[in-house]
Amino acid sequence: MDQITQTAERISRTIEERGGKPDTEKIQAKLRLLINEFLIPAEDAERQVTNEIMREQQITVQREAEDKKQIAELQPNDWATIEGKVVMLAAGGNPAIAQRGIIADESGAVEFVIWEKAQLQLLEENAWYRIESCVADEFREKLNIKLHSGTKVVPVPGMSRIVSQEWHQMAEKMAGKSGDSAEVKTIGSLNPEEWATIEGKVVKTSEGGNPKISQRGIIADATDAIEFVIWSKAELPPLEEGNWYRIESAVADSYNDKMSLKLHSGTKIIPISDTGTPVTTAADEMAVTLKTGSDNTDEVRDIASAKPNDWVTVEGKIVALQPSPSSAIAQKGIIADASGAMEFVVWEKAGAEPLEEHRWYRIEKATIDEYRNAPSMKIHSGSTITPIAEDRFLNPVITPLANLTPGVACVRVKMLTNWEVRTDRMLQTGLVGDETGRMKFVIWKNRDGMADETILEEDKVYTIYYAGVDEYNERYSLNLSGATVLEEEGADIEIGSDGRNEIFTGAVVHMSAGSGLIKRCRVEGCNRALSRQNFCPVHEMQQEFRYDLRITGVIDDGITAKNVIMQRDAVEKVTGLTLEKAIEIAENSPLGPDDVFMQFQERLMGRYVTCSGPDIDGTIIIRDAESVTLVTYDQGEHAMLLNRAGGQNGGDLS
Repeated sequence: MDQITQTAERISRTIEERGGKPDTEKIQAKLRLLINEFLIPAEDAERQVTNEIMREQQITVQREAEDKKQIAELQPNDWATIEGKVVMLAAGGNPAIAQRGIIADESGAVEFVIWEKAQLQLLEENAWYRIESCVADEFREKLNIKLHSGTKVVPVPGMSRIVSQEWHQMAEKMAGKSGDSAEVKTIGSLNPEEWATIEGKVVKTSEGGNPKISQRGIIADATDAIEFVIWSKAELPPLEEGNWYRIESAVADSYNDKMSLKLHSGTKIIPISDTGTPVTTAADEMAVTLKTGSDNTDEVRDIASAKPNDWVTVEGKIVALQPSPSSAIAQKGIIADASGAMEFVVWEKAGAEPLEEHRWYRIEKATIDEYRNAPSMKIHSGSTITPIAEDRFLNPVITPLANLTPGVACVRVKMLTNWEVRTDRMLQTGLVGDETGRMKFVIWKNRDGMADETILEEDKVYTIYYAGVDEYNERYSLNLSGATVLEEEGADIEIGSDGRNEIFTGAVVHMSAGSGLIKRCRVEGCNRALSRQNFCPVHEMQQEFRYDLRITGVIDDGITAKNVIMQRDAVEKVTGLTLEKAIEIAENSPLGPDDVFMQFQERLMGRYVTCSGPDIDGTIIIRDAESVTLVTYDQGEHAMLLNRAGGQNGGDLS
């Protein structure tokens, strides 16, 4: 079965799932025309034909369907729709997890997790499903998908596609985690992510410090000691200091190079008699650490000094409140003092009075956790919240871009350029800079799909208070959703280098469809590229626009390939076509703007160029003519090399 036939059958199934009546032969004919004659990539052709048939049959296209991806395409933080086969199921391993397993399609495989609170129907092994609005996450550099209360799971009966065999290796590791753990292991031999049975003496216990945790403590044997955690939902009896226990099917975990043992609903606790074996002295050292972790927190700490695993008392101002992402969370927001700011979470089970925005509070015995390398404050049932009557002066600390770390920060930046948004959930993305460098920024739309009013305009300077600083692949970006953004009229910033400017020489091996003569939105401060139908992702249909030149493509030096974006001045230099000439060609040619794109390809594909610019997320931004040069070779030397290739005394090249 060839690729077009497979694609046609896939489209037919999609139409049938939505209540339509597909004509497979007609679908194949459309695909062959687009792929073989118009040379449209197969993925784009599939999308175009699917949407065309849906319009013809008046099938409503759900928003999630627009984000449908193959498993191999998933990236952390993606909200997406996938279709795949459940190739393996495993125990949850945590009272908050209803089901774990592996789902696979033709491109790859990924672990999935269904949260208990999602109340979703459990999946069946060897069955196919369409999973809409799942969330891709990354844990210990391993991708997985979360199925939550907003996820829609649709069985796809009759599916019989061949899936990637990557899942076999994943299954071996998963089976190793949840397999037989009856053999008693020493604490010193435990490995991260291992299910194990141990025997040891409880040398110290403590309150959980979190509504999800009923007890924490230290258990030890002759080889080593380890901190244990009992989940509240596990409904296990508390362990008593000084007693010996056999603990079956616990899970060893590692966090910040520190091992711990998780006791969950599947764990079995059996009291045993004292073996008389002395336990390691390391238990006493760990017990002191456990004690100081939950006690001695009366001293007020600077928020900026709080680190993961600390128990702290802080006095700060609630500078922002955010929508709660879960029913287990009563409130979420940002708290700040003179030293800095941090995200906080108030657990629903804490039973705390709601915090008010712009008010000061003293919060005692909060715990500091870490999420995606950023510290976060947890306010739980053991925390005490006391309102502070006075409204203290708070002068936010402005941090240079070069000094940012994951978390929350205030910055003063100049908006440099808009980038094209690649998902309906994103309002704006682009590049900002200050005296120390440049950084990508993102503004997300509100959950109801309405755009946030805050949009940055090019070449304007802004002071941004309490933005999120995210990290991915050792690169930072600013999340401005919910931040306070103030424009500084008439101000300017001299943009510095962040050390990521790169000089690269290679052949132009690819030019994407977004290259050529493009239209841009004329709404003040927008400047986004419009679709062929003059649609702006923010301001919708635009009657007025301005033309611009752009090249997005790939340059390859034979070892490394680099994505590049060339702006107008650079494009005019390397192609020899001015904007005015490109407009003239588009207006007079039967092919319209496609003629400009084809001329760009003819003049540039295969040519060597040397370019320089900031490397942002693996893409070199080439802004001006001085930043790009066509590589030319000495014709005399070239002829000499050709002659030498023909023979020692010169060759006849006729």
